[in-house]
Amino acid sequence: MSDTISVKINCFFGGVFKKDDEDGKLNYVNGLLEQFEVDGDAVYDEVMKKMVKVVSKGKIWYKLPYEDISKKKDLSENGEVNKRKINANGRWYKELDVFIEEAEPDDVTATEAEQHVVDGDEIDGDTQVEQHVILGDENDAEAEQEAVDGEELDAPAEQEVEEEESEDEYQASNESENEDDFDRNFQEVLEMFRNENYEDEILDEDEIYPDTENSSDDEEEQAERMAKRGELDGVFSLRQTFHTGEDFKKQVIKYILKTRRNVVYDRWEKTKIGAKCSGKGCRWRIYCSVETPIKQWMVKVYVNTHTCHPTGKCKLIKSPAIAEVMLEKIRKEPEMSAPMIREEFRDKFNILISPEQAKIARRIVLDKLQAECNEHFARIKDYEMELLRSNPDSKIEITTTTKPNGAKAFNSMYICFHNLRVSWKTYCRPVIGLDGTFLKHSSLQGLILTAVGRDPNNQIYPIAWAVVTSENNDNWQWFIQRLKIDLGLGMVELPRAEHRACARHIYSNLKKLHKSDTLKPLFWRVASSYNEADYEKNLENLKQLDPLAADDLLKKDPTSWCRAFFRIGSCCSDTHNNFTESYNRTLKIATNKPFIQMLELIRRDAMQRIATRSKTANNTPGLYTKKARKEVEKSCDEAQYCYSYCRTGGEFEIVEFSNGYTVNLPSRSCTCRKWDLSGIPCRHAVSAIRENGMEVDDYISDYYLTSKWQGVYFRGLRPVNGPKFWKLSGAERIEASPYKRPPGRPKGKARIKGILESPKKNPTKVSRKGRIGHCSLCGGERHNSRKCPHEPEESRAKRRRANTEQQAQEQEAEDVSSTAPRATQT
Repeated sequence: MSDTISVKINCFFGGVFKKDDEDGKLNYVNGLLEQFEVDGDAVYDEVMKKMVKVVSKGKIWYKLPYEDISKKKDLSENGEVNKRKINANGRWYKELDVFIEEAEPDDVTATEAEQHVVDGDEIDGDTQVEQHVILGDENDAEAEQEAVDGEELDAPAEQEVEEEESEDEYQASNESENEDDFDRNFQEVLEMFRNENYEDEILDEDEIYPDTENSSDDEEEQAERMAKRGELDGVFSLRQTFHTGEDFKKQVIKYILKTRRNVVYDRWEKTKIGAKCSGKGCRWRIYCSVETPIKQWMVKVYVNTHTCHPTGKCKLIKSPAIAEVMLEKIRKEPEMSAPMIREEFRDKFNILISPEQAKIARRIVLDKLQAECNEHFARIKDYEMELLRSNPDSKIEITTTTKPNGAKAFNSMYICFHNLRVSWKTYCRPVIGLDGTFLKHSSLQGLILTAVGRDPNNQIYPIAWAVVTSENNDNWQWFIQRLKIDLGLGMVELPRAEHRACARHIYSNLKKLHKSDTLKPLFWRVASSYNEADYEKNLENLKQLDPLAADDLLKKDPTSWCRAFFRIGSCCSDTHNNFTESYNRTLKIATNKPFIQMLELIRRDAMQRIATRSKTANNTPGLYTKKARKEVEKSCDEAQYCYSYCRTGGEFEIVEFSNGYTVNLPSRSCTCRKWDLSGIPCRHAVSAIRENGMEVDDYISDYYLTSKWQGVYFRGLRPVNGPKFWKLSGAERIEASPYKRPPGRPKGKARIKGILESPKKNPTKVSRKGRIGHCSLCGGERHNSRKCPHEPEESRAKRRRANTEQQAQEQEAEDVSSTAPRATQT
């Protein structure tokens, strides 16, 4: 078959547009209709060529077949844009409506216009307009039935040819279905990138297709056209075509879900399928068979009349059909149970299914998801080769374990692109944030470990990421070891690096034990103290409010979470790890996807992030970034309360509210330590710089230069081809990691109730909550007599023997009672 797409043109000419006096609706009146076909690759050129004589005397408009006439578009304006749009719409919908509005109705009659369109006059040399004859709905039901019967009579003569063709079709169908199932997992999830505030994005108008309006005049005709294109689910029409018989059966299932009719198959052969409604006396039926000339399945008989009522029970809605419908729902909610599937079917489709059907359907879906997951891991080596081909010198490492049967099972995968690590080492501050987020896909276990840096504008810059099967010290050590090697952090730099803890997590643990409304501001004042004097003052305030909370806080080394003890040189004063956790939240959609699709979404997010911020950085004027300018402006506003007293050697004494601070401009330091930690002059430094008649910008750290901001995003990630272009690595097949049951009792689906929300089981008895238990043997706290550390070994052995004997006696009594004969009534 040819790959050329024909587009049907409904040409209305010889008339004018006129609004109805009653409802004000726009109509095309006093015109004629001519239909012809054009090549889908050159719709605009052929339409203009066929209508050049008429267009010279009027104006030409076009619209999509299901649109209202008021949505017409002028084809004479924006030639290149309209040319591109009409070509795209023609290839997509395979049908367009064209209107020619007469400029002067008295000069050009409808007869002349028709002559220009349909006659074979020469246009542009030897080219002639072809006259097309479009058959209408003149064939009646008897002619259709004769055609069907004739086909059935000639079936034996053509059986061999049809079987060969149908076998090829089924084989191609199976291959296409397998390919579609795999390729579907690699489609872009645009929502993930649209949620990111890189820049405001505007959709291309060519990719937006309007929906059918509810106020359409001819809804049946529109439904028929859209059903032929496969755009509506559960809609049939005569001459509707399908690629395979499986496609027709899927459409029957969709029709059942839409109408709740008990449709059953009354004919099921290799090249013929028929269905009817099993309702008593119902006339609805449909017949579809292979049409040999076009090599497709075609609906040849369709009686769309029901004389029965929906019962809510459908014989064709079996477990495989239920699994097909619930696949995406269970993919998003893997914990969905069989009763929940029954409830979903009843609420959404008003169809009743049995518990056993729901249970089997759930098992089918989970098996299919596991098969998809295994297919992803089988191509992980091919994916590695493609990444190295498109982004050379990148660092990728895959580790595996060996199953009892000798097969290789996935253990971990590390990815660090060359351009990311080079840009970070060259332009970013020496700060790395580490965090992990768990995978949410039903067939995957484990988590993603991420390493995130800070760009000169103090924004997220991904460095590397890894997928591991579990979170433990060994996996974290392996991930950090790989970072140390790839980033060039040798045996000197990394062991001596400063390690900071997230103050937000420390406060979260603290507030679980100490409930107070003023605890939060007092804690953050302690953690945000830039110097030891402020630290001691704020800590004393916390001790006065809650001494126990202060004591628990000091159990955590303050050098890891308080600014007063942070080292200088990194130009980073953050006390929390919010940047890394914010980056993990952007991966929320990716963690719900299969393995390779998840990695592709993470890579595309990094590629899109770099490309978008590169434009922003290149369009930003000034010597320093927005972040630095904003902080300097804030320091300048706060400097109004500072008074400067100069001294030789570049030192200044700054007095603020009767308190003095020493500022050293050559060493770029201040007693408050804010300038030392952030690299941006504080309010005391700004006062000294102004007093000396110098520019504040000259004392900002080079880490905030706009040139470095532009340089970090100069090298982006290169695009990666899809899976069908990947070369086979020939490596041993890798399987998914075996499922590991998490420790502890599985959590129920019930909501965790509050302390005072649930009533007590026995309101007359005091609960054990909040009370300290005592041992009955020694009287000690927080243990009972069974685990008393002061109990002698002889006493403990004697007590255990007594318990064992008592249990044996109770078991013997139960056995005797179970074997005794039952009493009979007389």
